[in-house]
Amino acid sequence: MSKIKKTFKRIKNLWTFIWKGDSVLSWVLAFIISYIIIKFMFFPILEFTLHTDLPLVAVVSGSMDHRLNNERVICGKALDEYAHNFNSYWGACGDWYEQRNISKEEFERFPFINGFHKGDVMIIYNPGTEKIKVGDVIVFDSLFLKYPVIHRVVNKTKINDSIVFETKGDHNANQNPDEYFINSKRIHGKAVFRIPYLGYPKIWLFEIYQKFLRR
Repeated sequence: MSKIKKTFKRIKNLWTFIWKGDSVLSWVLAFIISYIIIKFMFFPILEFTLHTDLPLVAVVSGSMDHRLNNERVICGKALDEYAHNFNSYWGACGDWYEQRNISKEEFERFPFINGFHKGDVMIIYNPGTEKIKVGDVIVFDSLFLKYPVIHRVVNKTKINDSIVFETKGDHNANQNPDEYFINSKRIHGKAVFRIPYLGYPKIWLFEIYQKFLRR
């Protein structure tokens, strides 16, 4: 057998061992290879294609959730009756938007009009600051948190040739202090697609990491 055939046979045996083997070592090697492929091949391709350094974002809070929380509260209001549909959401939260000249009809044309949930993964695309509109859901760097925030744009203003945005979480009663003046340097892009529940493994690891830090 030639050296080339021996080499190919060894590669084939190794490949079979890694992806079809049931040993602990084969599982470890498969995990390492998968991580390398995702980290150094898949993500760079996504970053290049979607023009952002954060092409995938796991939702880590309920600030965009249109459902009641455990205390039966949404937009700062405690409710006994709530149907978990857009009309119920607007009945509870619409006054905030109407005070800022965003009508129900306009909101119904926004992407993700029913919000999204903790544990979802959002695919992010950066079309450029100029093309982000009121109603888009953007990912931006917080001034207070160690992780990015994903909230809805509620105002877009041009100041001295620069575009700045205001955002709000659909579930929240009001805006956070760092949501009133978001410039292009803080923005990673806007959400264009939702994958339900795929982000929970990352959230669980993040929560374990947070608990470990507090010790």
